[in-house]
Amino acid sequence: MIRRLIPFALALAATAAAAQSNVTRIIVPFGAGGVQDILARAISAELGAALGRSVIVENRTGAGGTIGTASVAKAVPDGHTLILAAASHTINGSLYAKLPYDPLGDFTGVAHIGTVEYVLMIGAALPAKTVKEFVDYAKANPGKLNYTTAGSGTATHLSMAYFAGLAGIDMVHVPYKATNEAVNEVVAGRSHAVIAANIGALPFAKDARVRMLGVT
Repeated sequence: MIRRLIPFALALAATAAAAQSNVTRIIVPFGAGGVQDILARAISAELGAALGRSVIVENRTGAGGTIGTASVAKAVPDGHTLILAAASHTINGSLYAKLPYDPLGDFTGVAHIGTVEYVLMIGAALPAKTVKEFVDYAKANPGKLNYTTAGSGTATHLSMAYFAGLAGIDMVHVPYKATNEAVNEVVAGRSHAVIAANIGALPFAKDARVRMLGVT
């Protein structure tokens, strides 16, 4: 499979002005417990120490990340409202006819946080132990399997849609608001498959309820 690394970056509303408070906010446009949320909380304490300010993480979910992103674009441009942006920041520009912000002009990148790989994970109840067996089973049961994602238009959604298109399989999309929610549905046996960032999937690598079939 094609190796794809999804960059994460911190960005802030453009045009600096004098800071008006002692709090810096990192907006995560997806739900608590998801990949961006984990990363934001992992760096918030050290960032606060470096800045000499309180740093808090706020989750503002919905519309594939556009609601939280729009709130940052409209924030006072004092350099203390940040967004931990992911692939959806650029993806949404091609998915939505009109966004309430300019993905490039309204933000300034300030740090590259890291990259992640994506894992294809299925429920252990499926009679498949390889990618080929999974594809064969899905082809034999068109429209009967479903997959979860962190939301419509997110990297988890487009990755699975791309994979399904290449494989020629038909599955039902079930969107959630964060990667952990999508992964938990597969672990619980309520969904059949997910392509999730390794941060969200690897904690279940040895869990008998799921199988990891491939890495992007």
